Amino acid sequence: MEDVIHQTSLSKGGFYHYFKSTKDISFAIMDGLILFELQDMLVQCKAKRFSNTRQRAEFITKYLVDFMFRESEEQKLYIIFLTEIPYDKTYLEMFNNSQMKAVKGIVNYLRDADAAIPPDEVIIPKLLFIGRILNSIAIGRRLFNAKESFKKHRGFIQQMMLSMVLDLIGQ
Repeated sequence: MEDVIHQTSLSKGGFYHYFKSTKDISFAIMDGLILFELQDMLVQCKAKRFSNTRQRAEFITKYLVDFMFRESEEQKLYIIFLTEIPYDKTYLEMFNNSQMKAVKGIVNYLRDADAAIPPDEVIIPKLLFIGRILNSIAIGRRLFNAKESFKKHRGFIQQMMLSMVLDLIGQ
């Protein structure tokens, strides 16, 4: 922690006010990454001015699959974070909160185009489940060192995810 504190402009007391542990730092990074990606995705969606829910769902699905296939330091850190969740209830709780924020943002965006989107109690648990599937694919891609195989089947993965989302929203 001392090395991290030294790299900031905060005093030791100020730093510990915001971050009680390295776990808190890790989560703040992941929460920021998830929310940044959500905001970036929604900004891009809105800029494209899609005229219907299907187009929005197609873009969102493609964006999320692209994120899972991205080769970046943030993506590596995200995968490490995901693999720690089964061993730490705090990570699971933090992750669930971040995922819920992201899913609610997506639902609100879809609902802006189509008021007939299923109610929250129907759509949110299913979108969370779809997110778990996508995260499992991202972990499996790295864990099994199968980047080429996953890359070869990327279109299939994207179509599978899109089918689930379209079925969920009644398209």
